Amino acid sequence: MRHDTLGLNVYQEQGAFNPLRDNSFFFHTHAFVSYNQSLRSYCWTLETSEGEAIGRICFTWQGKVAVSLSRSSFGSFELGENVQEGQLSFFVDQLLHQLETLGFKQVRIVSFPGAYHVSHFNIINKVLCEFGFKVIERHPNHYLPVSNQVFTSLVNADERRYLNRAKKLGFNFRQLDIQFLPQVYKLIYSSRQKKGYTVSMPYEDLEQTILTFPDRYLIFGLFQQSQMIGSSVCVKVNQGILYDFYHGDDLNFRKHSPVVPLLEGIYNYALRENYKLLDLGTSIEEGVYAFKKNLGAKASEKIIFERSI
Repeated sequence: MRHDTLGLNVYQEQGAFNPLRDNSFFFHTHAFVSYNQSLRSYCWTLETSEGEAIGRICFTWQGKVAVSLSRSSFGSFELGENVQEGQLSFFVDQLLHQLETLGFKQVRIVSFPGAYHVSHFNIINKVLCEFGFKVIERHPNHYLPVSNQVFTSLVNADERRYLNRAKKLGFNFRQLDIQFLPQVYKLIYSSRQKKGYTVSMPYEDLEQTILTFPDRYLIFGLFQQSQMIGSSVCVKVNQGILYDFYHGDDLNFRKHSPVVPLLEGIYNYALRENYKLLDLGTSIEEGVYAFKKNLGAKASEKIIFERSI
């Protein structure tokens, strides 16, 4: 279906689509959106009269709820650099009508972290609130700006002591290939379980996702000699953003805080590869928030919006 006003068109994508920008977020790509064949997905594009795509959003079907996006770190809108508030308002208005026509009763939109693109984050939040969307979850999302500053200069005194101790104990950081994934996942799963946290992806799903997108996922480990004592799975969100998707550590080494040298290794990797931002994820628990703050991380927001149709 197509609607026209002030030179704008909104249409539902029927096949593969191209990213709006050269440096689009991985979770907004057609390859990722269409990856889960068991999920029914719908995508809409906002286009100018010249045929330029300036906005897009994809949803997955969960009963009568349209979710942007389920089984993804985030969904929300992908926007061209110069999108205006009025253009986005038109897009949201048309989306709500079309989702209602398809039989949806509710819409949920999971935002990307604010630090990923501040101006787009702000305009999306403003327009959604104007259309009656309610904030049902709001969490701090910590990140490290990646610069020529060495990691030890970012962290507080306690974390520097852990880094010095790690060197004395011979901890070493390595990038790993997928043959290490069972060991990496086992450590992450065990660590999170003992802390009372869940793991959102079963091993088989994570392995298949990495095999499907080998250029987007990175696996890291921290070792004492041959023993893995810390591990991480990271996602290349785009050319400038690296996301620490999962990490865990051996609780027998907790007194040495192996996550600190593990994250130092990931930060140094990000620096070498010219990333600008290392996303450390949401910080719901007070202790997690304090730990990331001690690492020198800055906080932005990640928001989930919802409204009935």
